[in-house]
Amino acid sequence: MEDGRILVVDSEEFNRYLMVEVLTRAGFVVDEADYSEATLDLLRADGYKVLVMDTHLPGKLDGVELVRRAHNSDPELCLLVIAGRPDAIERLRKTGIRMETLRKPFKLTRLVEIVQQLAGIAPCGHLTH
Repeated sequence: MEDGRILVVDSEEFNRYLMVEVLTRAGFVVDEADYSEATLDLLRADGYKVLVMDTHLPGKLDGVELVRRAHNSDPELCLLVIAGRPDAIERLRKTGIRMETLRKPFKLTRLVEIVQQLAGIAPCGHLTH
């Protein structure tokens, strides 16, 4: 895995643009996808340190299944899952897969802080959302 390489997945083009832009400005190499199957293809083809993904994605896989498959393809992949609804986060936590979560709406500075911690660039400590 390349240090600092990030994959951002969100079906909303504007949201994805903002996250890619702020993470690129923070010094990360960032790729993007807009649906679940594209995410799996990218994860198989290239190594990433952090997957930043929205839970609501078009495609055959829901957010829970995408998290499972991403984790199974690379158990060392750090996951940051973004959700607008608390029940979506709760469903993901029931998988038992370690991940950080971020609830919408959120500040882009908080996104950068969490990604820096996951990528090992900033001290980890206890992440709060």
